[in-house]
Amino acid sequence: MDIRPLTVCLAVCAALLAVCHGCSTGREFITTFLPNHQHSFGKQHILNLALTAQDSDATITIKVSSLRFSKTLSLSAGQSQWVSLPRGSELQKQFVNENSAVQISSTAAISVVSFNRRFATGDGAVVSPTEQLGTDYFVFTPSGGPPSMDKLVAIVNGKSQNRITILPGADVSLRNVKWKRGKAMTIQLAPYASYLLRGHTTLTGTRIQSQKPVAVLAGHQCLSMGRLCEHVYEQLPPVHSLGKDYMVPMTGRKETTNQAVIVAVEDNTELTLHSTKKKLAKAGDVILQKLIYKRPLVVKSNKKVMVLLLSDNRPFDPFLITLIPTCKLSTDWAVETVGGLLNTVSILSEKEGAASVKVCWSGRCISPRWSSLLTDKHWVWSNVDVGQQQSHVRVEGDTLMAVYAYGGKSRHSYGIAGVCSEGVTPPTPPPDPCEKMKCRVKERCVKGECVHVSTATCRAVGDPHYRTFDGRRFDFQGTCTYIMTTVAKKASDLREFTVTTKNDHRGNRRVSFVRTVGVTVYEQHITIGRHRSQVEVNGELQYLPVSLLGGKVSVKQSGAYATLTTDFGLNVRYDWNMRLYITVPSSYHQHLGGLCGNYNGDMTDDLPEAKGSSVPTVLKMIQKWKAEDSDRFCDDNCAGRCPQCSEKQQAHFRLPRLCGVLTEANGSFSACHKQVDPSMYLDNCVYDVCVDKGARRVLCDNLKSYNDACQSEGVKVNPEWRMVTKCFLSCPKGSHYEACGPSCPASCSDPHSEKQCKDPCVEGCQCDKGLVISGDRCVPQKGCGCQHKGSYNPPGKAFWADNTCTTKCECIRGKAKCKSVTCKKNELCALKEGVRNCYPASFATCKGTGDPHYRSFDQRRFDFQGTCTYVLSQIIKGSDKDLERFQVLVQNENRGRNKAVAYTKSVSLTVFDDITVSMSRGNAGKILVNSQPVNLPYSMEDGKLSLYRQGYFGVVTTSFGLSLRFNWNSYVSLTLPSTYSSATGGLCGNYNGKPGDDLLKPDGTLANHINVFGHSWKAGGDAGCTSDCPNGKCPECEPALTLRYQDKKYCGIIADEQGPFGKCHSKLDHTSFLKECVFDLCMYQGHASALCNSLSAFSTTCQEAGATVGSWRTQQFCPPSCGANSHYEQCGPPCPLTCSGLAPPESCDRSAPCSEGCVCDDRFMLSDDKCVPLSECGCQYEGQYYLSGQVFYLGKACNTRCVCTDDGEVQCDPKSGCSANEKCVVKGGSSSCAPKGVGSCSVSGGRMVRSFDGQQTHEDGSVSRSVELQVYDMEITLKSGVIWEIKVDDISVFLPVALADGKVRAHQNGINIIIESDLGLRLTYDTLAGVILQLPSTYHSAPKGLCGNYNGKLSDDPSSADTEESLVIEKDEEPCEPSCGATSCPEPDENKVPDAKKACDIIKSKKGPFSRCHSTVAPTPDYEACVREMSTGGAGQAVLCRHIQSYVTACQLAGAEIRTWRSGSFCPVSCAEGCQCADSLMSDGARCVPVEKCGCVLDGQYYRSGTSVLLEGCSERCACEGGQYSCTSTSCQQGQECRNKDGALGCFTTALCWAFGDPHYNTFDNTRYSFQGTCTYVLVNTTGLDPSLTSFTVISKNELRGNSEGSFVRSATVEMLGHRISIPSSQRGVILVDGIRTELPVRLEGGSISITASGIRGTLLSDFGVEVTFDWSTLLMVSISSSYFGNVAGLCGNYNGDPEDELTQAGGRPVANLTDWASTWSLEDYDPFCYHFCEDVCPQCSDQDRIKYTGPDYCGIISDKKGPFAGCHGSLPVAENVADCLYDVCTNEGRQEVLCEALSTYLAECQEAGASVLPWRQLAKCCE
Repeated sequence: MDIRPLTVCLAVCAALLAVCHGCSTGREFITTFLPNHQHSFGKQHILNLALTAQDSDATITIKVSSLRFSKTLSLSAGQSQWVSLPRGSELQKQFVNENSAVQISSTAAISVVSFNRRFATGDGAVVSPTEQLGTDYFVFTPSGGPPSMDKLVAIVNGKSQNRITILPGADVSLRNVKWKRGKAMTIQLAPYASYLLRGHTTLTGTRIQSQKPVAVLAGHQCLSMGRLCEHVYEQLPPVHSLGKDYMVPMTGRKETTNQAVIVAVEDNTELTLHSTKKKLAKAGDVILQKLIYKRPLVVKSNKKVMVLLLSDNRPFDPFLITLIPTCKLSTDWAVETVGGLLNTVSILSEKEGAASVKVCWSGRCISPRWSSLLTDKHWVWSNVDVGQQQSHVRVEGDTLMAVYAYGGKSRHSYGIAGVCSEGVTPPTPPPDPCEKMKCRVKERCVKGECVHVSTATCRAVGDPHYRTFDGRRFDFQGTCTYIMTTVAKKASDLREFTVTTKNDHRGNRRVSFVRTVGVTVYEQHITIGRHRSQVEVNGELQYLPVSLLGGKVSVKQSGAYATLTTDFGLNVRYDWNMRLYITVPSSYHQHLGGLCGNYNGDMTDDLPEAKGSSVPTVLKMIQKWKAEDSDRFCDDNCAGRCPQCSEKQQAHFRLPRLCGVLTEANGSFSACHKQVDPSMYLDNCVYDVCVDKGARRVLCDNLKSYNDACQSEGVKVNPEWRMVTKCFLSCPKGSHYEACGPSCPASCSDPHSEKQCKDPCVEGCQCDKGLVISGDRCVPQKGCGCQHKGSYNPPGKAFWADNTCTTKCECIRGKAKCKSVTCKKNELCALKEGVRNCYPASFATCKGTGDPHYRSFDQRRFDFQGTCTYVLSQIIKGSDKDLERFQVLVQNENRGRNKAVAYTKSVSLTVFDDITVSMSRGNAGKILVNSQPVNLPYSMEDGKLSLYRQGYFGVVTTSFGLSLRFNWNSYVSLTLPSTYSSATGGLCGNYNGKPGDDLLKPDGTLANHINVFGHSWKAGGDAGCTSDCPNGKCPECEPALTLRYQDKKYCGIIADEQGPFGKCHSKLDHTSFLKECVFDLCMYQGHASALCNSLSAFSTTCQEAGATVGSWRTQQFCPPSCGANSHYEQCGPPCPLTCSGLAPPESCDRSAPCSEGCVCDDRFMLSDDKCVPLSECGCQYEGQYYLSGQVFYLGKACNTRCVCTDDGEVQCDPKSGCSANEKCVVKGGSSSCAPKGVGSCSVSGGRMVRSFDGQQTHEDGSVSRSVELQVYDMEITLKSGVIWEIKVDDISVFLPVALADGKVRAHQNGINIIIESDLGLRLTYDTLAGVILQLPSTYHSAPKGLCGNYNGKLSDDPSSADTEESLVIEKDEEPCEPSCGATSCPEPDENKVPDAKKACDIIKSKKGPFSRCHSTVAPTPDYEACVREMSTGGAGQAVLCRHIQSYVTACQLAGAEIRTWRSGSFCPVSCAEGCQCADSLMSDGARCVPVEKCGCVLDGQYYRSGTSVLLEGCSERCACEGGQYSCTSTSCQQGQECRNKDGALGCFTTALCWAFGDPHYNTFDNTRYSFQGTCTYVLVNTTGLDPSLTSFTVISKNELRGNSEGSFVRSATVEMLGHRISIPSSQRGVILVDGIRTELPVRLEGGSISITASGIRGTLLSDFGVEVTFDWSTLLMVSISSSYFGNVAGLCGNYNGDPEDELTQAGGRPVANLTDWASTWSLEDYDPFCYHFCEDVCPQCSDQDRIKYTGPDYCGIISDKKGPFAGCHGSLPVAENVADCLYDVCTNEGRQEVLCEALSTYLAECQEAGASVLPWRQLAKCCE
């Protein structure tokens, strides 16, 4: 046998566990045999010892003293021999067996294996030498088998007296004895005595401790695992020899079940099994882990464990093997096999060196066929068939292994471990420098130094997907700061370092990306963060490249990456976006910790996957590597819901044009497939692109990850992938794209780096020839900056040369020019956001809120209601010249006609001499720079000026510390640094810390009144603005209202200690806010908007003060309103994520308090003022953000046209500029193409058209004209005579309104409706016949129609009616005439021309009210059209006024001035057309209402108070009430449909009942019948079965008509919502509401009931699904929604879907006869002539006779309240007696004696009732 070195095993053992070593060879052994099956069944019972001499000849003696057995034999080195022992050697008696130990002694090292075999049952075990025995054991006995078979434990004592303590792990039932759990049993054993425990209950968990070493055996007399039983046993290892790591072999066949038995020997033992964490709480606890995947199992533990293999060995019998810990692995093994059985040797080996392994037996050797472990690729395994002979099998190789043998045949099995060979020490090698060096496992000695032999890379890419150093992959979406890797196991010769990442989400809160990377090494902290081409070194930003500590640490830019390297081999690469790679040398093997794993070569003990019930364990593990993070909004578990991607979506994104391009066999990346497996990159790509909704940039980033991995392996990738996938890469100015460019590009710091570079090429942007990198730009070398103290600084940028801000430098012509400076007063030298500078020592804030209430910088509070434009703050003359000049203006306005108070309308900041930033309530959500809207976030000159959105606010910040915030409503705040102390003036005061002198006027004097002070800072304003209170008296709140609004329902919520603002009281004084809230609410008469604005202002102030504000908004109280893809948060993040750089705004203070406002939904982020998914984000170009699809121009001449593509890339065309009809304008520092002019077309009068090009056509006549505008996929309709309202896609909308995200706006202006779009279109309509359309010159030559083609030529415009006919578009089949129809058009009457000219002369009179317009708009065409129509037919003043108004509108649109021309007698305008509301009232469209009845404005649309509307397919009902707009989810009920009716969405059903004609009835269930009753009947009545339904009743009164034999509907009454609405016969257009005659239209209950007339019909429409149609004659129809199914009754039936059961009376009982059934639904109407059925001629009384005979001369005497019978009215029913009288008198044609008889009858009844009656006969002309 070859002599192999002992050092291999010992080195591994020493590294893992000091006491885990040695093979089971020695010179002294003790053992015994356990009872095998039935003692009486002695057939073929054989007890054997297999003895093998190791490296020397050996003489061996075997003794069993109790049997007086002794045998001696000799073995030569390497020889094996089986020795039989007497059967009495097997223990049988429970407890003590004196001198029963089997003793083996040898003169040289041997190995011993025992076998106990009977017929059909037996097993074997390795016997440990006495020097390896211990004093502490834990027991395992398997369960199963016949009841008569015992669980067994034997304790074998050595040569000395010994005390043994046995501690049962459970209650134990031994033969005739019971032991209690936890109750220790102590015994004494004499030398070589044995102690046998036999029990039917398990002995598992029992602990055995002794004074001196003993041998312990355990097993089962005959174990069954579902088939026949088999004797199993093992000698147990002592605790000290156990290990923490094991590999469990996979044995047997396909049907075999293998289990790892894991026994804890310490409390709180944690296991890792198949990447799953399990825990054993107590020592002695056991886990049985089934082996899966038909692969071995790797067992990892934090503490020592005992591991056994328990196999059912099907189709054979079970066996049990004690397993070898990995610390006892060896290179040489021997194992014994049993004759007559199918024997197999199972081997587990290191992959490296496995090829050298040989299995030898019976003179032959073979090489195993290896398979990889599923969970650890560093190990392989093999099962080798070694035949059916009894053999001594050797397994040898140059790698570490564990070896086992097992076998079986029918009714037979066994399983044993192998025995390793320790060999002898090899010859001493010759001395070399590495002889005394102790290198680590993954190091080698080179010339006396330990160097790493390899590297390992950990990565976090994409969302992020992690891959540890050991190759473990997992996804984790936490957004906090985490330790990626750190030196967890320190060593004196290992340099410590830590790499951390701060993660962040990008619109999707369930997915995160690496945002910043921090590296701490050599006591330096380097952060690679948001600033491309820069890193932070110890908190200070520096441009790349950076070299520290003489080159020990360096950071350079390589392609898209910042690459950090150290002198000891650490390499960190991050692309400032989503890809992080950390490479470490193998010297750190087993010394690291963090999310990158422990780098021990075993991936299974790295971070476990988060799946199933293991999630809490994962989070607990994450917490271990979570670093300190000030981010209050970060979380560790993807917001609790990790995203998934469906199989269908995965299949889509695996297409070759998407992620599938990675794996295409002949694709762009195919050349790399052999070097870098693309499968992981494909999976990552599919997942990332899927969860980000197909975002192109995410696809491109993932493809680049694989591209970079290929290039790092030296593979060149075909750059066509960018074309195939549309991943175009735009490079900044001075650079270009290269698919394989230098990774060490030339820079100002190192111009020759490219020539010296040996790294693989990289893909990305490279500087053009002749240019080098300077910071983040490519410049000529002569334009480089300078090096100063090892750091590079670009030219023109000032920097500090020290840490105290006393030396300031600037790079001039490549050299640093420095000068001594100091920070100003009120400044401190500090480091913020990586920039060292002089920063303000403090800040102060001035605010204006509400009406407005002001708080100055010095916290002086005052109210000022001026409505002009005022200086909020500005720098005053004489201030420090180094201070940046600024001016902030606020423009205030009255809201509506409420002159008592004012609110902030707009805010503007003028700064840096020529930049003006403005925000206005009229343009909510937008910020303008020099009058041009810009996309947010917006910045100028590296943060000199920054604009962004924060919650409800627009924010403007400057580089000198100014911050301006406005919520586009009524809250403005201005914050200034302390450097401006005593240097400001304006409404905000002088900022000197003294509130007493804040009311200084510009001249330096103190104002004696707030209004005087405010007026002194007036800077302009609209005509009519004022700085004084109305009539000189400022408003006050009445005491009663003050008390009312201090209630908790209103402003009192501010003062409620237990309310949502209670925690704010300790931060600031809330009393002033309470007063201001009460005042505002009082001035606006309790309108909800005033209350909500006040509470929002207080909430914001509290949060700014650091207080926690509770939830105070609800859907009923100040409901928040947010745009699409966003939601409200009470405490939203201060810096929202934006599409600009996929990060928060650059200048936003991340440490600022949270604030309430609208926050983008998950998977969305801010693009300007909208929330969009990542896939719809725009582009970043030259520091500015552009919307997707936005066009912009470069250069002051606009000679390069650029567009932001849908893929997020900017494409520019240097050959494309402004069109011929545009001009280049520069505003806000950017160029754009603007129209050169505006074209105007007008249509007015009968048919007067003025085209864009000035062509005029006209025909006389009077018409009304509707207008339809199609723009942005909308159809906007303006109807003649309809004001304050338009229809958008046939839905009625009140004005004003903003549509298409504000791209289209419509409002009422006087008598005109004006529609404007961002395209430059403007449409003006006078709601009768006048239309003016204005288009910018960009539409030159594009239009067609009556207005012409706008090409500057009159000749090709329409000029006649014939031409016009070709332009007619018929709509809705409405008849129309393109000209005067069949008749000739009317001609002017020459006799009327002089009067017409005189009347129309006002238009062109040089002294008239329009004279100042003549030079702008020629009056002649309008004058001639006026004369022509006025002299035609009977034209009157209305026609004249219309022509004048047409000209006035043209003048106003042209900006010309006109004077007053209307008067009370000449062309007066009715207030319905658009007058100013009276004081204290506000316009609600066509009405003037008190402020408390004002409606709501939401998303640019106005909703009237008390109205509700259905939105989005009737899925949401929204209502406005008192200024509060709230929505609730709803849906149409079954049987209903959502449809538009008369411009409003509603849920409608087709359930219809009608009565028509004589009358014929049709029920809801479509049963038709005729019934001629003439009484009053219930047509429909709700039953009340469903109390949630609104109840209503419809009643009809029928009558005969003339001599007709049938009856007709005479009148109807509808009762609903507490109103009685009567529809009288033949009084079209009139109804009675609660008895009051009312003309249509009518709206009741805030619009819940509306009654209108159209043609001959009237319609009552309710908002709860009931509609009644009538014609005031013979038709009555009732339509009800399906919600009333089964809940109505009456002549219209029961609406239950069954037409057969309609004849059911009110109680539910069926009625057979139609007349009888109808009569049950009759109501008493005291009509004596009504009847349900009449056979012959029925008595009648005409309407005239009814009126006559119920009058004061006849039967009316009875009902007269002042008449003689009045005293009887309280005793007898009046109406009934009047009806009786009427019947008698009318049927007798008014005979006097019949009247007298009827009155006498009534008198008798009165007297009988005891009532007094006055004399009546004379009055009735009745003689006594």
